[in-house]
Amino acid sequence: SNDSSDDSSDDSSGDDVVSGVGRSNHGSTRGQRPSYRMTIRQEELWKAFDRGVTQVVNGTDRDGQYTADRLQRDCLDVVVQFLDHPFKNGNHYESIIIGALAIMGFDREGGGWVPAINYTPIYSAVIKVARYLVLYQSMLERDRQKAQLRQWMGERQAEEEAEGLFRIVRDKVQRFMTRIPEGAGVDPTPMNWIINTRTYGKQIRYTTPGTERIDWRGDQIIHGQVRITMGEISDMLHSLTIEARRTLVRLAIGKIEPKQTPVQSTVGDIEGGGDEEEDDIALPRIPWSKMEDRHGESALGHSFIKDEENQSWITAGE
Repeated sequence: SNDSSDDSSDDSSGDDVVSGVGRSNHGSTRGQRPSYRMTIRQEELWKAFDRGVTQVVNGTDRDGQYTADRLQRDCLDVVVQFLDHPFKNGNHYESIIIGALAIMGFDREGGGWVPAINYTPIYSAVIKVARYLVLYQSMLERDRQKAQLRQWMGERQAEEEAEGLFRIVRDKVQRFMTRIPEGAGVDPTPMNWIINTRTYGKQIRYTTPGTERIDWRGDQIIHGQVRITMGEISDMLHSLTIEARRTLVRLAIGKIEPKQTPVQSTVGDIEGGGDEEEDDIALPRIPWSKMEDRHGESALGHSFIKDEENQSWITAGE
């Protein structure tokens, strides 16, 4: 399926979907909220999750039955169930996921809709988070199966009798986590719609010319409010190289902190550095140009250090 993602995506999109459902159910009338419609199973799971959260927030959970782990599991089950929503009458917006994505497509600053080139990362985030959640739920389901089997059999036998993780995940993936192949006798799902729409959005994104962001004026580069010349970039990289070399030298000879001198050298006076000369003397010179290595040698444990041609410069001197 063409569902690979190379967008930089924000994983908080999953939280936006859940919080949006809660607000639309509690703070809106039927005519003001999105026209989604839960399936029977989705409604059962959502009511159970909503009831637990309400009791914890209001302090009415006197028995303490709604622990943090239970609420997290209830939330996980309801979100995954939102993905398992077959479109039997062709109305995609009966899905809570699709309705939430439509709301997230509003441009809150300029009004209208978010451009396609900026919206495809939201689809990528939903797809990525959905995969994590389905895998995590499958792992929990297998753990629960093993716990139930251990009640009348041993640990090893329960491990073998429980349904395999691959089969659990594959059943969900084939049912509601991929694009529908041609000729498949199944109904489309929100993930099928998301992947197809993201593919269309990517086509727009990759074929739309980008706005210019970098300007050249002679030797000067301008990016937004930043102005810098090629000479300044060269000096900066040169200074970073020298500083990195000094740090590596200090680490190689066992110095944790740089040597403090009364007059520290400036960036423009690198040749007159306080402890650079001392570090150069302390380190042995490695004759890189005389180093030999047999690239075709495949013997186990072979190293260029063991090569006869290199013994002259690795043997300890007198």
